[in-house]
Amino acid sequence: MSSGRSRYSGSNWQKVACTATGIVFGITAVWYYAVRRTSKPDKTENERLSSFTSQCILMTPSISKLKTMDWSSVLKYDVVLLVPPEVEFLADTDLASNNNYKVLYCDTMSGLWSCIRHLRKHQLIYVSEDLQDTMPQDIPRYVKSIIDLKSNETLQYFNLK
Repeated sequence: MSSGRSRYSGSNWQKVACTATGIVFGITAVWYYAVRRTSKPDKTENERLSSFTSQCILMTPSISKLKTMDWSSVLKYDVVLLVPPEVEFLADTDLASNNNYKVLYCDTMSGLWSCIRHLRKHQLIYVSEDLQDTMPQDIPRYVKSIIDLKSNETLQYFNLK
């Protein structure tokens, strides 16, 4: 009565084997991804500082008058200081002359906003209370994060960095 054939034909076993292989591969991939994602080593202080986001600091009067700020240490990173017209900041110091590509003096406010657009930094830090003009509406398209400090927050913000 039995013809000697198994209840499962060859093609059925191939389907089962392929499905099992796919499931094992999928589970292995998910496990590998989860292990890699959760087992990142802590960054050292130097690695943390080297991953510092690029910043553009608009040197408003309240920021430029900070006496406790070591601007030479700030300029070691990906930071550009934009000095608006009529703001005195490091005009005749060695720091400004040695970093002439990181300390930009702008003659007009429209030129300053144009610099911000073209630099495309991750962060823009400024104190809006110190500016006579408002920020153009298109600036958020060119900068990922805008930090508007209040005059009384300025010192606290830069002391935390």
